[in-house]
Amino acid sequence: MVSSELPDLTFGVELEFMSPCPPSRQLWVRRGITAAARMNVAQQMAELTALPIACQCTHDPGHETCAICDGSESEIHDRIRVLSHGEDFARRPGSQLEQNYFLFKHEHLDGRSYVNSNRDWPGVEISSPIFQAGEWSAGLPTLNTAISALREMDAEITADESCGLHVHIGVQGGMTILLAKKIITLVMILEDSLLFDLVGTSRLANENADAINLESIMAKGEIPAHDFAEDPTGSDNLMGAHVPPMEAMKPELWNQHDPERFYDMLTKVWSSKSLQRLSMLTKKESSSRGAFDIALRDHTGLPRPPVCHGTFDGGPTTVEFRYAQMSFDIPFIRNWIEVLFHIVRIAHQSPGDFKNSLATIFELTAKTAAENKLAWDAIMEGVLGLGDRIPEWKRQRHLYHTGKEISHLDEHMLLLPPGA
Repeated sequence: MVSSELPDLTFGVELEFMSPCPPSRQLWVRRGITAAARMNVAQQMAELTALPIACQCTHDPGHETCAICDGSESEIHDRIRVLSHGEDFARRPGSQLEQNYFLFKHEHLDGRSYVNSNRDWPGVEISSPIFQAGEWSAGLPTLNTAISALREMDAEITADESCGLHVHIGVQGGMTILLAKKIITLVMILEDSLLFDLVGTSRLANENADAINLESIMAKGEIPAHDFAEDPTGSDNLMGAHVPPMEAMKPELWNQHDPERFYDMLTKVWSSKSLQRLSMLTKKESSSRGAFDIALRDHTGLPRPPVCHGTFDGGPTTVEFRYAQMSFDIPFIRNWIEVLFHIVRIAHQSPGDFKNSLATIFELTAKTAAENKLAWDAIMEGVLGLGDRIPEWKRQRHLYHTGKEISHLDEHMLLLPPGA
């Protein structure tokens, strides 16, 4: 019997899509089309909902105003908190902004579909507030309000494989080096045995969903020699207590049929002595992010780069899952977050139980490979304890196979209104 009790987690969601500035707002276009598109969607959401809305202004410093910070249409700003140019955009955990506001930001999107490359609409990102786990267990009612407003508003909205559904997960007591190592270990093992089987096929070709097993520094690059020695638990000596020996790994897809290489990557993870180094290892050689990231934050809540000195253990650092394509479907979002929650739950297990969970994954992948089957549903049931979700995920995978990777879009890839 797999325990399904979840630890005390927090989460936030980033929704990426594209939208033009409408002809009725041509004055806004002259002040910057990306700001105009962002403000158009933010204003309509403010009109349709009671959600607290904030909108980020990022115009060229040489310009005095843009469509977001210009006060000539003062009624716009009655319901929208404007983060003007030069203001501190960092949303510290516990702050009113981060806990309560849906923040609209510009998003540069790469790898657009042919249709959306021709449209060339600005990218928009909505970053949700930090939610407690109760938002998820209640069925994501607050997030549903925001997504329903997107479908109800008078705006053209589209999304494709360039648009992600990014989920940040945090721990109420703070992220530790040991917990991060266990999460990274699970993600590395589950990338090709579970996670990539649950997202749209076209998303796999997007560089924002690059596998850390293939494209991260620990997989491809020279590992920087320096580390920030602040490991209070001595977790660099705990790999053997948490990870089965290399002999337990069979040459399979999830380890690129090379257990020795895979075990070497795990050794790089477990020998690290700081969250900074773990964050560095999961990034690509260009320092950009792939499908998974350790999103560093110092103890004040400010985002920090991996080269930053300081003690991060026990702080508000989060893990970011960037695998999934954008979705306007609340059941999909809820089920996806559930999978991620249970990965983090397993990472909270005792050393012995965690090691046994990894051994079970190895056994299931070997068994399904011998039967020429995929392992995702066996792992869903036998490791995550989510066997009752398998029918829903099978239906979702069927939609992928029929080319319907993003829900609620019409034949022109435009977001449909409710009921359509």
